Amino acid sequence: MMNFIATTSRVPRSDNLFFTINGQSNAVGWETGAPSEAYLLGVIPRVFIWTGASFDPLEYGVNNEGELGHGIELKLGYLASKITTGNIYIVKHARGSSALSPWTPSNDWSPSGDLFGQFVTKFNNATNFLTTNSISYEYVSNFWNQGEQDANEVSLYHKYGDALNNLEIRMRSELNNVPDSMRFIVCRITSKTSFPYLQEVRDFLMNKEYIQADDLTLIGGVVHYDSEGQNVLADRFFNKSFPY
Repeated sequence: MMNFIATTSRVPRSDNLFFTINGQSNAVGWETGAPSEAYLLGVIPRVFIWTGASFDPLEYGVNNEGELGHGIELKLGYLASKITTGNIYIVKHARGSSALSPWTPSNDWSPSGDLFGQFVTKFNNATNFLTTNSISYEYVSNFWNQGEQDANEVSLYHKYGDALNNLEIRMRSELNNVPDSMRFIVCRITSKTSFPYLQEVRDFLMNKEYIQADDLTLIGGVVHYDSEGQNVLADRFFNKSFPY
């Protein structure tokens, strides 16, 4: 794996920072197990995740919304907390094996599917909570980690580019008060998998602001990143979110 270090030596700031995470199983964090880094276990100071009615202190295995594991949320929250004296707020909505293009309504992110609408509701409830409680924040960036399902289906892959553009457009128009400065960052799905339309989806993802994942270890050599890989993705997303 490429040695990669996140840069936190930026000009100190004092504002509250807000991030969103969505996609399919690699956004969820699938069977990674607990992180080996002690500072990512237990409550991470000043880092909060939306749990449906409030923002609660983010804690692995309690509310990080992983599936026997974790995604980027732990390391992202930790890194972001090092560049501000304010709080970090995270909204995460992801589902394993979900598609971006119209597929199965209960498991796709298309206009006719359920997942995007659920995310809009979750996001707007979370931001309304902050506003009601007079908590200001900067919506820094969204992390989209998805594409494997579409790369596996002949009926889906060719629609991916338009669907991805529409997702960003809808996110900027249907979520509460999204600033123009919000960065829509995607993970380019790894080349190590064998989906029949992998390269086509990878090419579509390259049309967005993206981070690479080709050097990351897959659990069992299949499709899911291990704990170390998820934390490297967090490093890359963090640096892409704060490029200066």
